[in-house]
Amino acid sequence: MRIQLRNRFRVMFLILAVGPLLIVGLFIGWQSYQSQLIHALSLQKEISRGAAVSIQSHFNLAIDLLEHQATINDLPNMPVKKLERIFSFLTNNKTKSGHRLFQSVALIDEQGILKTCSAMVFYCSEEYFKRYYDLEAIISGTRLGQLSIGQLIFDEYSGEPYLTLAIPIIDLQTGLILGILTTNIRFKEIWTIISDIQKKVNGQIYVIDQERRIVAHADPTVVLKQTILDEIKTPGLQKGLNGEWVIMNQTAWNVGNQTLHVIAEQSFQDAMSLSFRILVYLAGAIFAGLLSVLAFALIAERRFVQPVEKLTQFATNVKNGNLRGTIAIDQNDELGDLARIVNEMTENLSGMVTRLQETIQVNNEAFDALSVSENRFKAVFDNARDSIIIADTKTRKIISVNEASCEMFGFDETEMLGMSIESIHPESAHEQAISAFEQIASRSVGSIGPLPMKRKDGGIFFSDINTSTFIQEGRKMVISLLRDVTQQKMTEQKLKEARDSAEAASKAKSQFLANISHEIRTPLNSVIGYSELLEGILKDEKQKRHLASIKTAGRNLLTIINDILDLSKIEAGMMTITPQPTDLKSIFNDIKRLFEGQVEEKGLTFELEFQEGLPKAVITDSTRLRQILINLLGNAVKYTDKGFINMKVGKTAFDQELNTLDLSIIIEDSGIGIPQHDLDIIFESFRQQDAQSNRKFEGTGLGLSICKKLVELLNGVILVESTVGEGSRFEVILHNLQSTSQAVEESLLSSNDSNINYNTGTVLTIDDEPSSLYILDQLLKKMGLRSVIAINGKDGLNLAGDINPDLVILDISMPETDGLKVAASLKSDALTQHIPLIAVSNSADQFESFRNSNLQIQNLLSKPLNIAKLVEALDRQFERAPDSGHINNQTEKTSDVIEIDQTRLLDLNKIIKKKYLPWIQQMKGVFKINDVKQFSSELAKVGDDSGCSRLVDCSSRLMQAAKTFDISAIHNCLSDFQQLAKALKQQEQNNG
Repeated sequence: MRIQLRNRFRVMFLILAVGPLLIVGLFIGWQSYQSQLIHALSLQKEISRGAAVSIQSHFNLAIDLLEHQATINDLPNMPVKKLERIFSFLTNNKTKSGHRLFQSVALIDEQGILKTCSAMVFYCSEEYFKRYYDLEAIISGTRLGQLSIGQLIFDEYSGEPYLTLAIPIIDLQTGLILGILTTNIRFKEIWTIISDIQKKVNGQIYVIDQERRIVAHADPTVVLKQTILDEIKTPGLQKGLNGEWVIMNQTAWNVGNQTLHVIAEQSFQDAMSLSFRILVYLAGAIFAGLLSVLAFALIAERRFVQPVEKLTQFATNVKNGNLRGTIAIDQNDELGDLARIVNEMTENLSGMVTRLQETIQVNNEAFDALSVSENRFKAVFDNARDSIIIADTKTRKIISVNEASCEMFGFDETEMLGMSIESIHPESAHEQAISAFEQIASRSVGSIGPLPMKRKDGGIFFSDINTSTFIQEGRKMVISLLRDVTQQKMTEQKLKEARDSAEAASKAKSQFLANISHEIRTPLNSVIGYSELLEGILKDEKQKRHLASIKTAGRNLLTIINDILDLSKIEAGMMTITPQPTDLKSIFNDIKRLFEGQVEEKGLTFELEFQEGLPKAVITDSTRLRQILINLLGNAVKYTDKGFINMKVGKTAFDQELNTLDLSIIIEDSGIGIPQHDLDIIFESFRQQDAQSNRKFEGTGLGLSICKKLVELLNGVILVESTVGEGSRFEVILHNLQSTSQAVEESLLSSNDSNINYNTGTVLTIDDEPSSLYILDQLLKKMGLRSVIAINGKDGLNLAGDINPDLVILDISMPETDGLKVAASLKSDALTQHIPLIAVSNSADQFESFRNSNLQIQNLLSKPLNIAKLVEALDRQFERAPDSGHINNQTEKTSDVIEIDQTRLLDLNKIIKKKYLPWIQQMKGVFKINDVKQFSSELAKVGDDSGCSRLVDCSSRLMQAAKTFDISAIHNCLSDFQQLAKALKQQEQNNG
């Protein structure tokens, strides 16, 4: 036993201590190696990329300088002396680091004939030029009018590589090539660049071409020997240029149509030196750890194994009945404490027998107490006021009942015992009772009901049942507590009947409101419709303004009536919100015009203030917003006799990423004010403050109540501050409104759109209201359409079959044959089923019936008709005449492009291509307003200089959009500019 325990102890220490130490050491060593390798590979990548960037910068500087010289139009015609000075300037030009850009520069004509060259070419002869310059590549590459870069060539004498660069000199007037400016860029300067970089890093850098030849190296002899790599090296651990193991990485460098590779490599030993040192340190740490573990194991064996052996021997003695011995372990630790505890346990073991006997005596007393408890339970069971029944789950037989059960069912106890559970239920509920009992038996506790129960005399009552299960003498029992709930169930039935009655009353009220809505909307339809007709007839400006006020007042009155009639829907949660693009300034200016007459009559000042930066339009329900404003301003005018009324519109928060804002509307007045104790009741329906109960301030008290409910429906809050005698301040805050730049038009038959005409078409209008028929008849004829009318559904069906119209406008609310029946008849007849239908009504419920009818309806329009929506529906069915509605200015704008002088057109296209189109491309949709303004100013100047009025117009619209921070309009203007640039380029090609 001793040998086995000690061996296990030693193996355990080796596994738990030495094993993890070795694993951790190997893991750290491997991670160090991998990290160092990745770092070295990344470092070589950065070195090769930096070298490639430096070389490319050298080439770019040379190309820019050469392109700049090529823009001199008179260069081919300059005297030789002047050309030599220019070429001398080029060949003597150096970078900041002292590297020469050009070895030689030459000027040839378009046929490849040498005209002159720099003084650095010893013999500026045709033979030398043809030998050292790739004429065929120069000529073919520059015919496209672009920079040409030749293939990499090695000097046949010196072995030095070089590249030929050539750029055409183009006559800007004729577009002809006057000559070609060309140069050879030799790689000596690149060798120097690489040498300078290599001095700063540990390793070597070189460049290879597509044939694996080394074309650049810090040591020129490597290049001049035309050293060729065996294969293209992949990044990582490779055999280096000198045959030793290195960490290598590379970067591609594109020159013309060829790709060179810049390679950086570092000795593997240098790159991994840190990892080697870490491995040495780890080996030392592991060895020290092994020594420490061995020492600890020896100490632990002496401190733990030997005491455990003593404890084992003592336990064996106790098992054999020897309780007199003790454990001799004198240690001040847990094992010593354990030995002392075991010794104490041995001393007290004899006393445990005595205490066990005492416990048996206590248990006997507990059994006696349990008997007393059972008697007490029986007393509670028998005297409980609620019925208690105990039944066997297997037989469903009643085995015990209390006196309350006998009173509830009218049986004696002897009669109930042995009865089945279903027998205390009426026969119609037997299956329900059995099913409920089986469910109860399957769980420990539960409740069911109410269930119908049957008394001995046949009377029926209802009871709730609470149950639980228990085991008695091996049988599972159910104890049920029954409570009579017949009166409660009768009360619930009465409540249900009352609810049904209330719902019927609510439905009757809704039907009444729908009928009232129809009766009120009909005369309003005439008022608004005749106003639309008069708009095209009146010529006097004052009369037009009066007519505009009538239209605005009529629409606002319609909005108020609709909302008052829908108050029940608001309170019932049935009011629907219709978000749409809403022009803020248009709505607030309309509301101001509506109240200007009342304000002037009372001698008040009325100011409307808009905060800067507000969007042109937001997505909200414009009808509900108008009603809120009309109610609040109506109260302000009604309760203010002198002083002012101010309305301020602004934003309290703006989320640029989501393009949403919180809209704040503040209406202040200097009226009578509201007492503090009335501020809590002014938003309740049919309530006014006490001071307003006189005849001077008549009203229903619905205004502010409707306002509050509508504001909440629009996801907002309404706040009020007031001082008696000084005035009131109402603030409406609408949260998370989506801003938009979409334009909002109230009528397509106003202002510039009054000349809408359609080519041809026949429209049949079916309506029982003569005024509505007359208005639609006049409007359709004004638009150039043939209008046919019918006063009822029957006449409309006959006319539809006779004239076969192109469109039918159908009123849903008609006596006898309503619109739904007419539409069904038209769609079921093979002769008329193809005719498009537009349904018109003043009832949302009728619209819902139409939507659920599965009839093919093109549009659903509400009364009074919104002419803009009517025209939108007509546009889907008919084509407009060429001179109708919105005048197309495209031809006029195109003429601006055609009239530009060809010389100015060339210069303009060049500036647009080189400067402005790249600017738009770089923005990629993200820009600063100041940059847009600067861009707009430059466009205006260029447009004036070139005589392009379209460019001036585009810059003007762009500047206005930038000033108003209209991001959508800015995008549209930039898109228009790109289209204009394409048109200008096409015009240049057409003229060429």
